[in-house]
Amino acid sequence: MGRLILWICMTSLIMGWAGLTWANGFHSNCPRPFSGTPAPDPISDCGNEGSAKLSEPSLSPAHRAQNVAKINLCAPAPEHRITFAALDRLQSEMDDLVTAGQLRYGEREVLPEDRTVLHGDTSVGELHEGDLVELVGFVNVVRPGSGESCNCNKTRRVQTDIHIQLTQHANDDLCQSVTAEMIPHFRPREWTFVNVRQLEGSRVRVVGQLFFDGSHRPCQHPQHSDHDPERATEWEIHPE
Repeated sequence: MGRLILWICMTSLIMGWAGLTWANGFHSNCPRPFSGTPAPDPISDCGNEGSAKLSEPSLSPAHRAQNVAKINLCAPAPEHRITFAALDRLQSEMDDLVTAGQLRYGEREVLPEDRTVLHGDTSVGELHEGDLVELVGFVNVVRPGSGESCNCNKTRRVQTDIHIQLTQHANDDLCQSVTAEMIPHFRPREWTFVNVRQLEGSRVRVVGQLFFDGSHRPCQHPQHSDHDPERATEWEIHPE
């Protein structure tokens, strides 16, 4: 099957800036790392830390730090080739950190409080959250996003993520999948949900930053629930 090249993108600023807020909306000091017809930012008024719903209390520091990490346009080149097996090992090592009391994750109220643990050396080399990686796989399912704190709970399709579940083989179970996401910030006009969904079943190359989504649990987690996506790991690729 011919290989399609899919350039997607995600965004955050440098981890040391996680405690800052911007009154004037989203900021990045990096060039836009994608090609395509430029489009205005549909959520330019949404700052890097995002926001809580009006009916909820303010976001916790851990939640704000995760939102900053989630929308990173500054992943440094060159990209590192990574495999599905390597991402599985990374997940296992995160669960070992949980057992050792060095990491918490699993829901909005139980997020990593210190994301520096996501920057430690691992068995798959010196790969950390925010590093640029390349993964080749099949587009299993493409789903529209929803209102989240990272996009200030905006709900128009152009204002939400596009969720792409990749598998090593075309017909693998979703519990073996890795999630890639296109964020709405500066997404080229061609990158619509309808267009991306047409890639289902295609083999693609995805390039983007590593990001650990601490809001959910993978399929093999003993507390995995119907509220958690079906996937093998909470390490995501937010492609460029």
